[in-house]
Amino acid sequence: MSNRFRLAIAAAAILVAALPTAQSSAADTAAPAAQSGNRFIDGQGNPGVLLPTRAARSSAGAAGSPIIYHGGPIMPSVRSYIIWYGNWAGDPCTDTTTGSTPNILTTMLAAIGGSAWYGINTHYTQQNPFKQVLAQVSVGGCYYDTRTASLAGINARSGAPSNVVQQDLQHFSVGPPDASGLYYVFTSADVAVKGFGTNYCGYHGYFTSGGVVTKYSFVGDPSNYMSACAEQTTSPSGNAAADAMVSVIAHELVESASDPQLNAWYDKRGYENADKCAWTFGATSQAGNGSLYNMTINTVPYLIQQNWSLETSPQSCQLS
Repeated sequence: MSNRFRLAIAAAAILVAALPTAQSSAADTAAPAAQSGNRFIDGQGNPGVLLPTRAARSSAGAAGSPIIYHGGPIMPSVRSYIIWYGNWAGDPCTDTTTGSTPNILTTMLAAIGGSAWYGINTHYTQQNPFKQVLAQVSVGGCYYDTRTASLAGINARSGAPSNVVQQDLQHFSVGPPDASGLYYVFTSADVAVKGFGTNYCGYHGYFTSGGVVTKYSFVGDPSNYMSACAEQTTSPSGNAAADAMVSVIAHELVESASDPQLNAWYDKRGYENADKCAWTFGATSQAGNGSLYNMTINTVPYLIQQNWSLETSPQSCQLS
């Protein structure tokens, strides 16, 4: 196994293990820092890439070497399938309430593909056969998993969020998973996931199901970890936790599109495009409530981290 795919987490302390409550011992919640470009292997042996917390972010990002292509596939178009896990008010799959977390996140995912920001990703391609990332992101489905208010019963060996996806795939299709799908697990604030908010704020990875390479991402509600996973505590929508999730979700989206199997686009340290720009936001404007935003998509203001452009010389973090 190459250094790039070293285990980032000791087997005795699997990073993505689930906890039944937030009141666990330090020994239970502690997780070693990820290594080799924030890469890790979960409890089921599935590889993934973490977005570290603001405090844990690496200084090797934008100052590091350029991103190059390593021969793997990209995702030309992305259909987002959302699994709402835990305790959400009402049914998050049908919630259209202005300012609610489900409405904010679903609206963003439905619109971001046409943004100038996502257009940066269209310069990422693959060879044999040639394909490129397209400005095509849609919402393909939604499922509300109401099993418990925590990931109780899904232990360290199960792989936690990746196992949630595997169990819930049946709710999206009677056949194999969507090869163009990105299956998100969004957990409510009362769901405790080991390492979330202390070591990382989200991640993406993949596993094989029904002969299909299935891409997934985990992003939790950071209400209990705002200093770690949010750039500001007042936000354009008035829902700071949801707006913080927007930036993390966007981070995982562009990485999943450009490096879905962790073997396409990354630098010599293993950093993917959004890793290179993590927690950097470029030029900002001030909203009426004093919060900051750096882009408007379909009239909605957002503060979303920059993405790594292959088109500038040298390569650099950009907003469009």
